[in-house]
Amino acid sequence: MLLDAIKRDTTNALTRFMRNGGENYKYAIELISHSKSVELRRENFSVFINGQKFTIAYNFIFLKATLKAVGNSMRELVIVECPCACCLDSVLFHIIRGEKELRKIIILDNIPEKHESWIRRHTDAKICFPTSKLSVSSLFLLFISYILPF
Repeated sequence: MLLDAIKRDTTNALTRFMRNGGENYKYAIELISHSKSVELRRENFSVFINGQKFTIAYNFIFLKATLKAVGNSMRELVIVECPCACCLDSVLFHIIRGEKELRKIIILDNIPEKHESWIRRHTDAKICFPTSKLSVSSLFLLFISYILPF
């Protein structure tokens, strides 16, 4: 029932639900703790529970508790877009500090060097950079060398 209620407007619906009392709060944290994958974006993050994606804003009033719960179960962290530095500090600290199952971190965007170093110091998870950032001139040279025979 909670999953259906929070599909449309996860942050607000989850806030209302968790504010309704101790049992609701515990139930929501328990549900979130079953997330196996987390995606970080500039304005929010998404957790995946039972194949469904739920997006939560960084200004969520239960952010720390949510991140700690996710950190206990997630196996994969994907940084799609780098959040602002203050959000990234908090998110990484609360997710990775609590992680027990994290196996892979996929970084699809540039992140500050201090954050990459912090990640490497605080987890044994495999860190992947699946896309390399090539300059336009490098791409042009590759294209030309592919087309023109030498």
